[in-house]
Amino acid sequence: GRPASPPASSGYMPAKPTTHHSSGGKHGPSPPKRHSADYSHPHKPSALLPPEDFSRVSSAEGPARGLARGGHPSERSPSPDSAPVWGSPGTRHGAPVPPGASGSSCGPAAVVWKSPPTGVGSFQEYLVTHGGRAFGPDPLVQGVMDTVWRALEGTPAICRRGLEEQANHMRPAMRNFLIRLGRPAHEMGEDITLAAPLSSLPDAQSFVLSDAFVLKGSAIKDLARKAFISYVWGQLSEADLVAFSEKPTFESDSQLIVIAGPVYLTFDTEFKGVDPSSLPLFCCSVPGINFAYSEQDIATFVKNGHVDAPTALPRMKTIFAHVFTLMASAQVAFPCLNAIGCGAFKGPHPEVPSLWAQAAAEVLRTCSFPFRGVLFFLPSFGDDSNRRAFEHVFHAFSPELRVPVILVEDRSMLIIADRFARDGFQAGILNPSDWQAVRKGTVGMYWDGGHIALEEVMAMQTTLLLQHRGINPELYSDPRRRKGTVLPHL
Repeated sequence: GRPASPPASSGYMPAKPTTHHSSGGKHGPSPPKRHSADYSHPHKPSALLPPEDFSRVSSAEGPARGLARGGHPSERSPSPDSAPVWGSPGTRHGAPVPPGASGSSCGPAAVVWKSPPTGVGSFQEYLVTHGGRAFGPDPLVQGVMDTVWRALEGTPAICRRGLEEQANHMRPAMRNFLIRLGRPAHEMGEDITLAAPLSSLPDAQSFVLSDAFVLKGSAIKDLARKAFISYVWGQLSEADLVAFSEKPTFESDSQLIVIAGPVYLTFDTEFKGVDPSSLPLFCCSVPGINFAYSEQDIATFVKNGHVDAPTALPRMKTIFAHVFTLMASAQVAFPCLNAIGCGAFKGPHPEVPSLWAQAAAEVLRTCSFPFRGVLFFLPSFGDDSNRRAFEHVFHAFSPELRVPVILVEDRSMLIIADRFARDGFQAGILNPSDWQAVRKGTVGMYWDGGHIALEEVMAMQTTLLLQHRGINPELYSDPRRRKGTVLPHL
């Protein structure tokens, strides 16, 4: 178990939004239009984070080697008075919505991918075959769905092996990779130390994780340098991050922090190494509410033995709005998410998955983000199915959603996101983290020994560990890497 904190309360204070009037890409399955902004102040809240285009690659190193160099995250930050806020109400796909319009041409958004199709050639046919409703005449939505269709039908089903078994296949290669970066061969466990700073890696030297996955030193340093820490402006301050352990609400307040940055997929579903894609994935690590064994979260979000929805739902919406805002700022076309907080953190409360689904649906109904489509990956294991809760909620919200939503039952979030990247679309992924990992900078937590959850698998199946404090200490010590993010009004 992970140590719990003293009980404490935590409030929800919506941030004041600014207005967004920019339009995103609209024409079928072509790669998304890039957006730019001027960044000038390191400590003002930014609604457009990260400040660099993570999709660019170094032309000198080729599409599978490295990220383009850009300005340091501290060098550019928009003023809170002038920065556009992704997700402002009253827009749909980046365009103004006429008064009274509901955006219903996007629905039904709760499309469920349950099994590989046979004898059908489009998502429309698949829906009819499986008793679903078609998307309607909106060519934008149909183009998006055909793009998703190609990604889903072209990838294998999710690995059904136990998480510990999956980790055992990948852990030796990741250990050896870190040794090549300078980790002592005898070191094991949560802590990581390097013999020399990551910045000392030779730019031209190749570092091998597998026969297929090789990165130059310059690419590794770029991945580490482009990570940043975002906190919800108006609910936390930069001082809270510095002196967090002195606050009685530090555990629950960690849900207002996201560690974000680019990562690459390292292994496929059969644990074979893959070559880095031309586009990295944009990863957001954030803890969910721990209803199982966090004394502070239980004291804050549970009353009389039941989840207190008026308290928990706003916090869940804040978490999703934070992640969506950061992904929109990174020009993500397809956020690929999971049922955060619905695994070990669910505890004895069966209503938790429905509340998380409602939180996501309400954010996607209220706010407009320039995404092509949002995917939730909800594998079922025996009778434990988060998919049913998400399907029920999203079908109820379908007529009001502003973006197509696809619920995927039998595909891997990481594999599909990587497939989007290889097809030229920026994809985002969600790491359902732990407050200790976020606060201590130990992302990946127990990947090298201990309880294995999705975060630990992601630490080996991607380059997430380059955001670990032991490898990337500047991420946590440099105030220029911390950004306040303005959320849309919820």
